[in-house]
Amino acid sequence: MSSWLAKSGGALALLEMCLLDAHAFDQNSIALLKTNKSCPDCDLSEALLENVYLPGAILTNANLTDAHLKGANLGFVNFKGARLTGADLSGVVLTNALFSDADLSNANLSNASLHGADLTGANLTGANLREAHLEFVKFKGANLNKADLTGGMNADATLLAEAKLCATIMPDGHKDNSGC
Repeated sequence: MSSWLAKSGGALALLEMCLLDAHAFDQNSIALLKTNKSCPDCDLSEALLENVYLPGAILTNANLTDAHLKGANLGFVNFKGARLTGADLSGVVLTNALFSDADLSNANLSNASLHGADLTGANLTGANLREAHLEFVKFKGANLNKADLTGGMNADATLLAEAKLCATIMPDGHKDNSGC
């Protein structure tokens, strides 16, 4: 085996370099975000940002597709127009965060605290909002098709009525097809 390693050392080194560079995000963007709490238009797709503390950060139009933000504190963050498709936001503090026109399709927001968040015009198709805290969340024009809000706490029915609902599992577990 050691002779094979010696013969293929160049190939293994090349493979290792490719694996290390396989992520989509830019390390400079992460450094900028952590230093300045501002990274509009940044590519942070697939970034590992679990448990970060970035309240008030500016991430307008940022790409956070498949990013790992589990357990982070992102209260008052501006995600306007951001792409968070498939992102893991489970257990994240998103109090008063701005998500207007953001894409959160297939995102995991289970157990997230969205108290006072603005989801106006956001795409939450297929999003997991199980056990999320939904007090005073603005859903005007939000797409909640196929979203799961099972056990969502303190969701205001009048605010949910302003969203597009189709095959949406409501906090009490019933399916709402009113917008199909």
